[in-house]
Amino acid sequence: MCDEVVPWVDARYRAIPDAAHRAIAGKSSGGFGAMITPILRPDLFGALATHAGDAYYEYAYVPEFPQVVRNLRNYGGDIFR
Repeated sequence: MCDEVVPWVDARYRAIPDAAHRAIAGKSSGGFGAMITPILRPDLFGALATHAGDAYYEYAYVPEFPQVVRNLRNYGGDIFR
């Protein structure tokens, strides 16, 4: 997004190509990304909005990853099966 979408938008729309005039927003996991991206790229984004951002998702989901992987082995790793 930062390396491709932002330059694409700046080149095609009447945008002010400056972080002080650029914002990012998202909901749920997108809200988490909207919170993290300006922290990692303050040169691109000067404002953010998040709606129900998945903050601390790693504490909710990561502990279950090993069990999910073990269960997927029963299906050859095919998540659709």
